Amino acid sequence: MPGSVSAVILLGGIATVQHVKRGIYMKLNLTGMWLTVNRFCNFRCPWCYAESTKYTKNGNIPLELAKKIIKFGADLGIQEVMLIGGEPTYYQNIFDVIDFISTQSMKSTLVTNGYRFSDISFFNKIKGSKLDSIGFSLKGGSEEQYFASTKVKNAYMKIKAAIKNLSSLKKILVGYSVVLSKENLENLEEIANLVAMDSTKWLLLSFCVPTIDEEGIPIKDHMPDQSETIKIVVDKLPKLDQILHGQFTIEQSFPNCLWPKDTMDYLVKNNKLRFGCHVQRRSGLIF
Repeated sequence: MPGSVSAVILLGGIATVQHVKRGIYMKLNLTGMWLTVNRFCNFRCPWCYAESTKYTKNGNIPLELAKKIIKFGADLGIQEVMLIGGEPTYYQNIFDVIDFISTQSMKSTLVTNGYRFSDISFFNKIKGSKLDSIGFSLKGGSEEQYFASTKVKNAYMKIKAAIKNLSSLKKILVGYSVVLSKENLENLEEIANLVAMDSTKWLLLSFCVPTIDEEGIPIKDHMPDQSETIKIVVDKLPKLDQILHGQFTIEQSFPNCLWPKDTMDYLVKNNKLRFGCHVQRRSGLIF
């Protein structure tokens, strides 16, 4: 119901607000929350979880409700709010929300496709805001890849301009990520070169997972074969390491046994693996 907070979804379960406040539903160690501020996005990535919403422009969260949810999270001791969409940079109250998060002594992270940072006016507003960090999701490493993934002309040039602008930031942390799919798997080096434009930044690699259509049917069309994916990643690791000076992490969601032992040993030794253990820690709320 608009204007109220009646239930929350936790990583690992669902609980009412009363359960969370009393701490009787499950043992919690809440540190972060994800707040969906809108459904609209200018990109049309075919694997996106938000595709079923039709990217409606009417799916914006009311500002007062956003504030109530943030205040609720602050009361639970949550330390960071991740702002997601849709594409949250198109949410009309995004700066009001960022400001309010800062009043609650919480950190804010904007999870974005980065397109609007090419607009110097919008970029300067972000630069002057109280935002703490940016999670920049890349879609490819070339003009052709970006159009194939997003269906937006000149998206690649806009992204390059955005990265150039972001490289000048001093107070806002920026991290880059890419979901490896059939569309971009072969172009890891080009993606790494994009990130290398912002020389002090990190790249997180993750693997495409099924999305669910309106009828609840999993869609796997864009998922490459796991064994083939691992083979390509392993072959490109030396070049990736060279381009990024070792500044990358792999979010490992495949069976460990599919990876060559020497590669797995290298990744573990150099702290380049991240697993989905946070799901079982029940450390986050999703709104």
